[in-house]
Amino acid sequence: MSQQDSHWSSQKERGSYWGMTFMVWLYRLGGNILFSIVLYPVMTYFFLFAKNARYASKEFLIRAYEVGSPEFSKKPGNWHSYYHMLRFGQIILDKIAVWIGSLSHTQVDFPNREFLRAKIKEGKGGVLLVSHVGNLEICRAISYQTPSLKLNILVHTHHAEKFNALLNKVNPDSELTFLQVTEIGPDTAVMLKQKVEAGEFLAIVGDRIPVSSTLRTSVVSFMGKPARFAQGPFILAALMKCPVFTLFCIKDSGRYRVEVEPFADVMKLNRKRRNEDLLSYIEQYAKRLEIYATKYPYQWFNFYPYWENA
Repeated sequence: MSQQDSHWSSQKERGSYWGMTFMVWLYRLGGNILFSIVLYPVMTYFFLFAKNARYASKEFLIRAYEVGSPEFSKKPGNWHSYYHMLRFGQIILDKIAVWIGSLSHTQVDFPNREFLRAKIKEGKGGVLLVSHVGNLEICRAISYQTPSLKLNILVHTHHAEKFNALLNKVNPDSELTFLQVTEIGPDTAVMLKQKVEAGEFLAIVGDRIPVSSTLRTSVVSFMGKPARFAQGPFILAALMKCPVFTLFCIKDSGRYRVEVEPFADVMKLNRKRRNEDLLSYIEQYAKRLEIYATKYPYQWFNFYPYWENA
């Protein structure tokens, strides 16, 4: 499998706008029961014919087993990958429930709520380093617990505007905004800086390699093997000159839990040791990501070969 073929950006996005529109319609028509009935054949098809995703799932689960994940007592096989994909489908169900508003904020634990509220009151805004572990859309629910939180999620999909339209249609009160950002140019950086200065928060995914192979990456240890992490999210966070946090939203015992933790008061990149500073921040992020990915491997939804690109 070539790096070009396996790179996530070269694969068709199965969570496209029209697909999400259909799933919203399906959920409204028949709720959890109808959605779940449709889910199994769809995810079975996904498992059988999405070869790259199946390979990536098995690779990751085996890696989690080898570093001692509590989920496994033996080496994962194809059945574990199938279950992994079913869990992905269930996350989509929860995503739709959040969008519709049927997943209540009372079903979400947010132990650090007061910490985040205090940071919001400072009016500085901030950057949230997020990941593909868990369900980021649960942030929709925490906006009820933290009404002053204005969250902008940076995405690479070209359907960002359509997703915003769909989200506003199904729930006009949403405080989430999807911003399509493939390459960060000066104009984009200024726009994002203005949002942060206005007290808004940016959610940036830190665990994907860049869309463009020409963009810079750093190789750090992740779950016992070297893996490439894009420098872009961390450079952008440093440009914002604001507090930086990590955010993980995990489903545990049937409930979601949002974990917001401080990462840096301000990320500083010294001109003379810029690469060393970047590497240090990325290593810090990778270690924190590893904790959650190892403990909750079935909630890792990066379905492309993660270590092959290193």
